[in-house]
Amino acid sequence: MPFAFVSCDTPHFAPKAELVDITYRIPEDVEATWVELQIRDNRNNLVFTDRARPDRTRFRWDGSIRPEGTEPRTRWVNPLASPFTVQVLIHQTEDGAPPGSSFRRNTKRTGVVVSCKEREQPRAVPQATSATLKVLYHGLQVVLCPWTLEYLCSSTLDQDELSSLLLNERGYYAGPPLQAGGRQEFQRALRRFKFNNRGVPALSTAPVDSSRDPDRSRTIMEAPALFTPISKASGEPLKPGRPLPTMGSGGGPLRLRSEAIGFDADYRNDTDEFAAQLGLSGPLRNKWDFEAEKLNRPLLPLLARITLKGKDGGPVDVPEAVGPAKVRWSVEEPDLDNTTLALEPGQHSRPKVFVSGLLEGLKKHQGSMNCPEECGGVRTEKPALDVFVLGTAFPGFNARPDPKADGAVYTIASFDLSRPLVRGQAGIFFQPSNIAGDQYRLTAELDFEGAPAARDHGTLSFQTEVIQIWRSVKLSAVVGWPQRGGYQEILSRVADEYRHAFIELDLSRTGYLAIEDFFRQEEYSKWLQHYFSIHDMPAEDSRRAVLHSKFSPDAVFRPAPGLNLEGKSYFVMVMTTILHEAVVSKGKSPSIRFLADLILERLHRTEADFRVGIVLLDYLLPQEVFDIRDTIGFGDATLSVGLNALFALTDQVVKGSPYHIFAHEIGHCFWLCHHENAGDKNPKDHDPLDHGCIMSYPKDGGKYAHQRPDSFLPHFCGKCLFKLRGWNIHSQRFAEAVEQADKDSLKVVVYYDAAEQELQGNVEAGIVEQHLKPWSFGERVLIQSVDRDISKKTQQWKKDLSDCDVYHHVSHGNIYHEGLKVRVYTLELFTPKYPLGVGDPSNVSGMEYDLYSSDRSLGPEWYRDVSGSLLRPMEQLSGVIQWASTGYKESSSGDVMFGRDIVSSLPAAPRRLALLSCCLVGWNPNLAKAFLDRGTEHVIAFRARYLSGHAVPFSRVFYSAWSRMELTSSGLQAAFVEAAEQFPHAEPVLFSKEQIIRVWATKRDITHPSEEVKVELLDWSPKSLEAFMTPHFHDLPSD
Repeated sequence: MPFAFVSCDTPHFAPKAELVDITYRIPEDVEATWVELQIRDNRNNLVFTDRARPDRTRFRWDGSIRPEGTEPRTRWVNPLASPFTVQVLIHQTEDGAPPGSSFRRNTKRTGVVVSCKEREQPRAVPQATSATLKVLYHGLQVVLCPWTLEYLCSSTLDQDELSSLLLNERGYYAGPPLQAGGRQEFQRALRRFKFNNRGVPALSTAPVDSSRDPDRSRTIMEAPALFTPISKASGEPLKPGRPLPTMGSGGGPLRLRSEAIGFDADYRNDTDEFAAQLGLSGPLRNKWDFEAEKLNRPLLPLLARITLKGKDGGPVDVPEAVGPAKVRWSVEEPDLDNTTLALEPGQHSRPKVFVSGLLEGLKKHQGSMNCPEECGGVRTEKPALDVFVLGTAFPGFNARPDPKADGAVYTIASFDLSRPLVRGQAGIFFQPSNIAGDQYRLTAELDFEGAPAARDHGTLSFQTEVIQIWRSVKLSAVVGWPQRGGYQEILSRVADEYRHAFIELDLSRTGYLAIEDFFRQEEYSKWLQHYFSIHDMPAEDSRRAVLHSKFSPDAVFRPAPGLNLEGKSYFVMVMTTILHEAVVSKGKSPSIRFLADLILERLHRTEADFRVGIVLLDYLLPQEVFDIRDTIGFGDATLSVGLNALFALTDQVVKGSPYHIFAHEIGHCFWLCHHENAGDKNPKDHDPLDHGCIMSYPKDGGKYAHQRPDSFLPHFCGKCLFKLRGWNIHSQRFAEAVEQADKDSLKVVVYYDAAEQELQGNVEAGIVEQHLKPWSFGERVLIQSVDRDISKKTQQWKKDLSDCDVYHHVSHGNIYHEGLKVRVYTLELFTPKYPLGVGDPSNVSGMEYDLYSSDRSLGPEWYRDVSGSLLRPMEQLSGVIQWASTGYKESSSGDVMFGRDIVSSLPAAPRRLALLSCCLVGWNPNLAKAFLDRGTEHVIAFRARYLSGHAVPFSRVFYSAWSRMELTSSGLQAAFVEAAEQFPHAEPVLFSKEQIIRVWATKRDITHPSEEVKVELLDWSPKSLEAFMTPHFHDLPSD
């Protein structure tokens, strides 16, 4: 059967959304009765057919699948069946012609026959008997799926499943909704919801596992959301149905929230989770044990929305034509940026050092900074499988491990006609850890492996912005008794401190209330009555009378008027026990806890927003209390404390910065324990080298001056930050990670030659100590002076040199000719004072005398001749440091020398810096290279003899600048250049494995530093080393 010549008006199109014009031409010598359009897929299956008169010349196709030509347009071709072959068959008999049609036979054709109605646009004349037409994917986007029945379920839900759906939507992650009732995730989520809404009558008595609660779903629906589960870093919520921001979109990491919960206590049943972590209440259990029983992992339903490529190359959304596309889901775990953490040596605060060191060590072990499973996280060997809920948890999408991509999973795009909202999309449940600070980046990629479509598409993928886990808690109310000003400013500072632990302290709806707004005489009387009952004070007990029975909005309580000395003594006893957290009567709450419950109960009745989050009671004791205390001579009557149910109390007159006290007491609500200057110490919970932790108290006259109440500005230490984030800091794996991490940021060793007082080694040692000791949180700064007899300290010197981060050395220095076994002489009449060559042994004798006695009037030719004999790297040279000897007090000829052989024989070398404050040792790089070869990161030395007094000011500027730059490696280079540009005449040199930085001056007297001071960068090639030896003399005399 013959074919017509055929062509298409486009190489590709989007079915259903666009039409393809198919033009055909019957050859001149072919007889035609009618023509038939046939379109076949890449497997030669017929997907579309149509019939027409031979003079029609054009078909139009919308991409529908109609192999018989009469079916309704309900199915559409998709890219997986592409490319499509288009042909027009020529029929020469009446057989098969559509009934009722009048066809005529064409026996001769002179060209393309086009009816008048079809002459709108000129078309190319078809030249081939078949045409290729493609349907292509344009790309895909990952969108947030709404928590709705239409998207997530394919059938009706029972009560538990509907409750699970609603809980997930409101931030109470309850796991996948289907068959929710039988899962612990759902039970935990329902318990959290009931706890946070314990003032709601409909939930106050219903059993947690009850599925026969007709009002439960409505109650959940009407309750306020816990938080917006995911948002941009700015706080802008991500709306369901909208694409997630892509990597590098500029908005910063996305925040996926989990609930920040506090410890709980039930005094009637003698349980207290805070006490349990200290071993004071039942079996020893820590914060993570309790959180694991209450918190689920976040759960996000995600859809990969797939688009087709339109005629113009742009995206076209046609879900019906996507087909069963395979989408591979994978996850990366980007490194955490810890640069914003505090590192304040003046406050002995070093969370940046602790956190960075531990996470860097973990990364080397597991390839990720996310919390490992052994420390309470979910990070295992195949992290992708651990963060995707597999199987049919997302109805319609059977997620399976991808055998061709380690750690990835895949789902197939839905083509279910009964679920139009997810058709053309591939779904997945993303379930990362609930450890704050863990980070993920998701990639969804279309997989064409083995399909013909692979040739036309390449890689089509979508990579999200970093998804960062945060724990979120609302500060619902600050209750002043009475109120004081500045709460917003104080709490903003508190929020900043918790932000370092990736805890979001939400202040957007905080209520600032006065106690009298909701608390009256009735509640006050109940509180006093409870106190008297737990302390067994009968109604007629005279001790009751020492407290004023009237509620006062200006003070938490007052003494009764007119107390005698005995009454005042009773009053002191009462005031120190009524503000106390200790249980004094089994089965009954402490007095302060009873007060907290009264306040919470009244707040919950006041407004729904007050049901969830932190409540802070900021109280004041009246002046009469302090007057009586001073009279009796009793101790402080104060209490600031963080209690269960996220209730904290702060005393308005307690010593210390308000932000510190607020953050400290809220920290107790989150299981944090005391560090220093408290009645109890908990070394396992804190970084022992951090003396600037929020969980320490201020102290006058203590070991650390910065802890005075008027100057203590602390931050959470590294261990506190990990504990707040949800890490199990008491696990064996965490202890191992701490052990493997650097225990201190710095160990400094200074050795100087005390026999040569003009070197001012003691002054340089003081400069080093001043600027580096605050950074050595273990206070490991060792300063040793050597007075002539180095032999007694050689072994100790080697040991100290082998175990330090920074080594600073002050003594004489020189260049030693190993072949001639002599130290070389220096051009004393030159600036800079370079070492002179000694290639001929006969030149050694008298050289120093000749140079000193030479007359500068000899002229520039003499200078040029002498400079031509300067040393070169190819000679047998080595820099040596010199110690003044015991036998040669008048000259240095008998000094003890140490060179590269000593350094090479050390067990180890200084880790970060060796600064050799000696003359000339930087002229030849061999000594510096010996340090670098043993692992020292940087060596600083001087290329010329010192001009008078350059060493001390250079060290002062360098160490001051490096300290200002937080002792970073990049900061070291910048600090060196800053110091060297101010003191260039001794030609300071910074050696590293990568390069040599040499600084020098063009004039003896510098007036324009930017023009007259040069910074030269060289590598270690022979050519560069030769350039390194090139002299730069200043202001040579003219003829």
